[in-house]
Amino acid sequence: MVTGRRRRLEKADIWLVNPQRGVKLLTDRLNKAFRNHVRQRNKHALAAALHDTFRSEFWLGGIWLLVASLCQVMIPFTLRFLLNFVTAAYDDAAVEAPSPHPGPPLSTGLGLVFGILLMQLTQSLGTNQFIYHGFMVGAQARAVLIAALFEKTLSLSGRARAGGTVDGIDKDEDGEGYSDGRIAALMSSDTGRIDTAAGMFHLVWAAPLQIFLAFALLIINLSYSAMAGFGLLLVGIVGLTLALKALIRRRKAINAITDARVSLTQEVLGSVRFVKYNALESPFLAKIAALRGKEVKAVTALNATRNALNSLSIALPIFGAMASFILYSKTGHALAPAPVFSSLALFTALRVPFNLLPLVIGQLADASSALQRLTDLFMAEEHKEDIQWDETIEEALRVEKASFVWERASGDGFKLEKQTEPFSLNGLSFSVKRGELLCVIGSVGAGKSSLLSALAGVMRKTDGRITVGLSSRAYCPQEAWIQNATFKENIVFGRPLDRDAYDAIIHACCLGPDIDALPAGEETEIGERGVNLSGGQQQRVNIARAMYSGSPLVLLDDPLSAVDAHVGAHIFANSICGGHRDKTIILSTHQLNIVHRCDRILWLDQGRIKALGTFVDLMANDAEFRDLMSVAQQVLVDGSLVKDEERADGSLSWDMIKAYVGSSGHVFHGVVPVLLLVLAQSSNALTSIWLSFWTSKRFSLAQDTYMAVYVFIGALQALLLFAFSASVSILSGRATRRMVDVATARVMQAPISFHDTQPLGRIMNRLSRDVEVMDNQLPDSVRMFMYTVAIVASIVVLLSVYFRWFLVALPLLVAAFLYATAYYRSSAAPMKRYEATLRGVMSARFGESITGSLTIRAYGVQDQAVRRVHDAIDDMDSAYLLTLSNQRWVTCRLDLVAISAVTTAGLMVVLLRHGVDPSVSGLVLSYCLAITQMMQLAVRQLSEVENAMVSTERLYEYGSDIPQEPSQQMEGVSAVPESWPNRGEITMVNVQLRYRPGLPLVLNGLDMSIRGGERIGIVGRTGAGKSSISAVLFRLVKLSAGTVTIDGLDIAQVPLGVLRSRISIIPQDAGLFHGTVRSNLDPLNRYSDVELLDVLRRATLYNERPHQGARGFPNTAPRRVHLDTPVGEHGANFSHGQRQLMSVARALIRNSRIIVCDEATSSVDLETDANIQRVMMETFAGKTVLTIAHRLRTILGHDRVRDSKVDIDDDLAEWKEV
Repeated sequence: MVTGRRRRLEKADIWLVNPQRGVKLLTDRLNKAFRNHVRQRNKHALAAALHDTFRSEFWLGGIWLLVASLCQVMIPFTLRFLLNFVTAAYDDAAVEAPSPHPGPPLSTGLGLVFGILLMQLTQSLGTNQFIYHGFMVGAQARAVLIAALFEKTLSLSGRARAGGTVDGIDKDEDGEGYSDGRIAALMSSDTGRIDTAAGMFHLVWAAPLQIFLAFALLIINLSYSAMAGFGLLLVGIVGLTLALKALIRRRKAINAITDARVSLTQEVLGSVRFVKYNALESPFLAKIAALRGKEVKAVTALNATRNALNSLSIALPIFGAMASFILYSKTGHALAPAPVFSSLALFTALRVPFNLLPLVIGQLADASSALQRLTDLFMAEEHKEDIQWDETIEEALRVEKASFVWERASGDGFKLEKQTEPFSLNGLSFSVKRGELLCVIGSVGAGKSSLLSALAGVMRKTDGRITVGLSSRAYCPQEAWIQNATFKENIVFGRPLDRDAYDAIIHACCLGPDIDALPAGEETEIGERGVNLSGGQQQRVNIARAMYSGSPLVLLDDPLSAVDAHVGAHIFANSICGGHRDKTIILSTHQLNIVHRCDRILWLDQGRIKALGTFVDLMANDAEFRDLMSVAQQVLVDGSLVKDEERADGSLSWDMIKAYVGSSGHVFHGVVPVLLLVLAQSSNALTSIWLSFWTSKRFSLAQDTYMAVYVFIGALQALLLFAFSASVSILSGRATRRMVDVATARVMQAPISFHDTQPLGRIMNRLSRDVEVMDNQLPDSVRMFMYTVAIVASIVVLLSVYFRWFLVALPLLVAAFLYATAYYRSSAAPMKRYEATLRGVMSARFGESITGSLTIRAYGVQDQAVRRVHDAIDDMDSAYLLTLSNQRWVTCRLDLVAISAVTTAGLMVVLLRHGVDPSVSGLVLSYCLAITQMMQLAVRQLSEVENAMVSTERLYEYGSDIPQEPSQQMEGVSAVPESWPNRGEITMVNVQLRYRPGLPLVLNGLDMSIRGGERIGIVGRTGAGKSSISAVLFRLVKLSAGTVTIDGLDIAQVPLGVLRSRISIIPQDAGLFHGTVRSNLDPLNRYSDVELLDVLRRATLYNERPHQGARGFPNTAPRRVHLDTPVGEHGANFSHGQRQLMSVARALIRNSRIIVCDEATSSVDLETDANIQRVMMETFAGKTVLTIAHRLRTILGHDRVRDSKVDIDDDLAEWKEV
């Protein structure tokens, strides 16, 4: 704090987390305790495990709260004795003749004042210790739950991820399985709810204890009349308790909707390139908005319930006091100042527990739901290593009568007319010798990737036995997984750097030129999902990682599909063949031109082994294999990227507050709560002032008149408080909905450069955790902060009005208050923003690792991944725990200011006892005693508001500062003809393109003229800029120079939505979304089932009956895919080849004049490639087709070929000779 006062805080100033609070140590304790409670069949095993882990500090906070609670109720009771002292002195002074019994000595009054001072100091110490320990427990609980959640997710079985159980496919209530989005919601929102509830948990028993102690003292003050008020309070407590069930039900409903929204948002943003290529931003935004609308409706209903509870809790002490005083008066008791204002102070003291009790109940309801959801995950089936490791066997791998199955994917809420069986491998028996290179071939959907997934431990084994005779394995999946780390770190993957081996593998994988082209060479940071690498570069990094791992068993799933022929030949010769002298390699591939160089070939068909043998044996003995190879033979003879999260300095500005209020639709929504609060607090003060009039019989009215006015003012106060709470909810609800909708839309419509430089985890942290904070925490925090500030202000006004001498002390108190808060805020504000930034880093690392969980598990580097996440959690907590300590520091000092104010008021009452009416003294002191408690609550709520407003600020930044693509609506030209483009002519003149400022040009002076209806092949080595041509045509990136025209119209003048909807792309990375085949093919519901089935049939995905392929691989799968076939998250239940075929089907249904095929068939077998090329040649006849390809066969039917690097533009006849 001293450093923050002197200069701007830097990240290096943040202390390290105490090792005793380190996440690894605490997670080990939690896991051990959780296992023990599970063995004991404890239904609340996770809650019990958390209690065991943090028992000491948890109950230490509870003991401190007990001390504070006792002082809290004893201070108002002591006020009775002080007022008796004042009354006796006042009465003695009112008697003209000297009294034989002089009033009490001054020392008595001073002793009572200093007694109250001592109890207030103890109460302040107890409260701050309770909050400190409670919030520390909450912060550590959040940390260990995130860590335990991550560890559990890495070990979840495929069946659990799909939503099934050991006994069958039984979906849980809150959602279907554990998608990446749902796990992200558990990590961000649910652990945060437990953090919040843990900090305030002890109030659940301490608040009722305070209430019952206060009741006992009220009995002493008001006799049995206190029972009227207390009876009313008991009814209220029962009502609050019953409301807990309603809150839990509503929270569970909200959780399900939130999961669906977060999952959809994460899935869409994870495939944002595909979404932009196909101009699908609007339909997906509409889906997200629909889910958000349901979520807002449910949150509104929840807040309505909370408003009712809040108003009830505030009104109960008021009406309790009324009932007691009225009954006390009706039973013939005189309303003397001492018992009345002591009782009023007791009832006022009850406001805090009654205010906090519904808040805590609501938090516990949220935490209970979160604990159950986390418990369900922790109890979910774990992945069991079905592979036995035995280095004593002779073979490297032995598979005996083994069967495997993928899990059934859900339809994600879509009504499915029929249920398809998941793909399976059946009855596989084979062995692989040590040092052998086994090649796995087969048609699309035959099970090649599934076999390698099974050997990697991903696919569930249902029968048989697998034994590995080696020490470890490496796995190179078909979809490359890239970490947000440097180029070198992605290859080394946590292992020690062996420079010689590293350099050799760089050469073998042909990565040298790519490293030279990177801004910082091998130290260049590679963005999440490898956004600054081409598909081929990503795959070669994947291969290099597998080869560098040193594992004797290497599984390569079609690694050469994304690289060009020359690079592929180099990798195969130098890395796969050259590197397999000491390795056993299993390679799946569609490239049949290399199978003769493998030791043996395993041919799969529909999940079964069709043939197994050497190339020579199969050519000699298998006619179908000879036919297959004859087809193949004919063909053969023919730097820092990710930007650091922005972090503002200083306090939240008025601009942010104005933006928040403005988002509600009108400044009126911000003014109304203030006006209602002023009226409500004025009526509250007037209630007590009227009571002082009653006790002193100020207006000499009838008792019933005093009572009637008293009840009327109290009822008016309750109504105004309810209106105030409702107005805050309306303001918050409108502002949050608007800000979330705008932020989501702007993120979706941001240029691709934004998504390339922002980790998906960081974006999702804002669209999940920050939204959760704004929906639930911010309204309560704002309401309570405004309410407590209003009470403190009214106390200061009353003191100033009735005791003018207090104005002398007021400037000193205000100065001390301002100095303490300024000293605190100089370090607190930047610390909170560091905490938010570090939380974003943790979320990004968490999400990135979950996405690559299969790769992590296959390599057996779970411990390394866990360490990375643990480090991120500890970094986040280092700032968070300091923030909590800062808050306690300032609260202690502000408590001293408040206690000084109370002591000053007490001294003035004692010193002026002869001239001030005891009713006035009772009024002022009963009010003044609440100032310490209210200032504590105000500071606590201010911290909550500031924390929540950081989330608001982050969302507002997304809603206002993110750069946007040009409008997708009709702008820039008067109109684009409906028939455009009708010829398909493309002209590029001096096109220069760089993806972001500061990066080198990837296209430099490109000139190209394509006639309408031409078929152009675009070739070049991996990373040469082939796919950048599609980015130019679809305007994913703004040109640095040059122009592009289609049919004579400059595409820069065509609205993006029009441009992208009029041309089509079959992309390198096929984007499939959770749902069904129908929803993926036709998200806008524009086409009939007949049309959709037709394109599925033409894309070879749908077959009415079994039939034989034209040549090569037979097709024996009846109706492999139908319109109601479920599609899992990211299309996980489809093979890579099938996903690309789905992209072909999408292009077919759009029937555009210009089609770009970007490695469209890189992951399909040669026969399927030939079929697709035939289909596209027939369907796209007369259309302009640009094909980016690695395979020469793919472009043989084209008119011309273009090399994107060496700038040649030749007839294909010359290339055929080459």
